[in-house]
Amino acid sequence: MRRPGRPRPAPGGFLIALATARKSFTRAFCFGGGSSSSVGKRLFRSTAAESSAKAGTGPRGLATATPPESPFPPAGDDGELESFFLLRHGQTNFNAIGRIQGTLDSSILTEEGISQALEAGKTLASYADLDLGPTVVVSPMGRAQQTLECVRQELRKSEISKDFETVEIVPDIREIELFEWQGQLKEDIIKNNPEQYASWVADPSNFNFSGRYPARDLWKRASNAWDQIRSLQSIQDQPRTLVVAHNAINQALLWTALGCDTTYFRKLSWPNCAVLELQWRRGEARAERYRWVVPEASGFVEAADAARLLKDGEDDNRYTL
Repeated sequence: MRRPGRPRPAPGGFLIALATARKSFTRAFCFGGGSSSSVGKRLFRSTAAESSAKAGTGPRGLATATPPESPFPPAGDDGELESFFLLRHGQTNFNAIGRIQGTLDSSILTEEGISQALEAGKTLASYADLDLGPTVVVSPMGRAQQTLECVRQELRKSEISKDFETVEIVPDIREIELFEWQGQLKEDIIKNNPEQYASWVADPSNFNFSGRYPARDLWKRASNAWDQIRSLQSIQDQPRTLVVAHNAINQALLWTALGCDTTYFRKLSWPNCAVLELQWRRGEARAERYRWVVPEASGFVEAADAARLLKDGEDDNRYTL
């Protein structure tokens, strides 16, 4: 479904006012607890930021090449190479207290989440050679679209970046569906269903809700989404595309692009508003490499290295249920 213009015509000031006005309702609905500010800062200064700050390392300490002086060569230098920038939405009121969202579309960005999204927009707008295409791809869910609007606000203010002309909503990049767990606090799920939760953590590939497999469905949707997103990029003839979505589906998009199965779920941490660039050679079935771009640019991790080094690594549960 294609729709020109903004997915949600609300300027950043309105978004902040909305989050502030609804704060008391949010706390009452979510049974209180948790500081959105402190939690949000901890999430944003996450694995991506910490690891890229270490010389010669990428996410979770993987060895990478030294970041180039100019993170992005002028678009078109290599006509066969295309890039996709996967952005996770900002912190929501559900994220702040550990409430499971999944495919529920009732959460909104906290003030910290809005700040994260605006900061991500500023960072993207600061790259003079980034040259994102005129079409942006976004999840149908409100928290992703709210994040996109914050990013667009910063792009409009920039003298070196352009706003998007078209918003492409792709239903398959909605978040993972967790059925009866959605809307519940993670701590309550662990307390009330310890064996079920342990099964989910130990073997997400085979975990199911009465025959419904969340991770398998996620991988299937990610594969379908890539067909649509890559086709769109080819039709638009734009070498770089921004994709605004969610934690779990972004992981699935990354790993399906690299040819990895559901056993890689949780192998990579994806904090709120982190952006990962995935490079893909046109006509090839699999992507070549990836790197973090926001909070800051890191060196590339080659596909073969990522698959080998993360295959037997410890699962990272900090940002995924």
